[in-house]
Amino acid sequence: MPETQKTGTHAVPLLQQALEEAEQYRALAEGILALSLCRTEPEIFGVLMSRAEKLFPNTHWAVGKLSDAADGKPEFELQDWTPSVHAQLGDVLKGLRLPIMATGFSHKLYFEHRIVVVEDCPGHPEQFDPVAAKRFGLRSLMGVPLVQSGHLVGVLYGLAFLHEPPLSLTELQSSGLQNLCRVSALALDRQRAHAELEHQLGNASRLNERMKAFQSLLAEVAGQPDLERALRSLLDVLAEATGYGKWAIHTVSEDRTGLHTLVQVGAEGLAFSAADPLPIGGPAAGVGGRAASEGRLVVVEDLQQDPSTLAHQEKVAALGARSAVSMPLKSRGGDLFGVLSGFGDKPGRPSEEVLAQLRSVADLATLAMERFRLWESLQAELSQRKESEALYRTLVEESLSGVYLIQDGVFQYANPAFCRVFGYTESELKGMPVGILVAPSDR
Repeated sequence: MPETQKTGTHAVPLLQQALEEAEQYRALAEGILALSLCRTEPEIFGVLMSRAEKLFPNTHWAVGKLSDAADGKPEFELQDWTPSVHAQLGDVLKGLRLPIMATGFSHKLYFEHRIVVVEDCPGHPEQFDPVAAKRFGLRSLMGVPLVQSGHLVGVLYGLAFLHEPPLSLTELQSSGLQNLCRVSALALDRQRAHAELEHQLGNASRLNERMKAFQSLLAEVAGQPDLERALRSLLDVLAEATGYGKWAIHTVSEDRTGLHTLVQVGAEGLAFSAADPLPIGGPAAGVGGRAASEGRLVVVEDLQQDPSTLAHQEKVAALGARSAVSMPLKSRGGDLFGVLSGFGDKPGRPSEEVLAQLRSVADLATLAMERFRLWESLQAELSQRKESEALYRTLVEESLSGVYLIQDGVFQYANPAFCRVFGYTESELKGMPVGILVAPSDR
């Protein structure tokens, strides 16, 4: 019987351990299911902290997300925390950022991607800033990394305050928290992919609407003989679609060395004339001259820092522009017609959606200019033909010699001199067989 009692004595803690493990696995399974149903980032953070409380009771929780500071250095920015943390610290955590390299605690999280526990924050200044520990009244701090594709995206924080027992993790709890954070990282990745897909679909829908508007505008441009009016219509659409209110189209001068303004919308202060053109290339080319010279899209995020714009600072200041973008207008054969330039009120690069709309309008503007040049060429050729025809008719009509035109054996035309010789009018000769005017003996 003593052997039986010994077995029973050990059976109690083994059973208790099995029950604890079962509870841990159940909490983890529930967490995985709940995370799979989350659709937003705050929902994921909320489920992560609530499941962490199940896995590790009597602990306070917060979630931080990796973000870039103003100086470009990565930091952990707190996003959410449990009510118990708010009860202890109030609103002091709102917008709180933790530098990566400040302590060994964050360094290990960022570079080693492993769970870190500092049981005694005040007593380990090399692990956690003692000033921060005193400010927040922390006894212990735990960090569990959220890793996506080998990159840290956030941290689950566990906290114990000075009046509470220090944090101490069992192997089972450590494994459960890490698995929960892995699933949370996957949920964040899925949520962000879904948000990106929705954004792309929204962009595609808006682009589709824009393309419909551009197609309608293309029909208008194609039927518009007034080039400047057609181009101004394009700029109006571009200003409305992009939020950039200042646009201009500059055409190439006859000597191909400069640009002068053809049409503009909202950019009246930045006009260039044929007498004072914007140079193509060189130190004073500006954004438009650079686009024409380099034959590509040029983006200037801050005009005050652009050397090629310094010569035009007065015009830029009067325009109230801080950023600019310019696209060359080139025919299918590579002939440069001019440039399409836009100006923003704030520094920065335009979005890809704005650049896509710019390219679409640039194509339409190029088509309109190419069509107008063709129309001008045809008009000039037609005028020249009419002049040649009038000159030829004058020479033939006033000629003293008979001139006639025969087709298919009948007269199609005869000048006055020919009509006088045979005693017929032009209308009588037209359509008459040639043989009638030939003597029977000579036929």
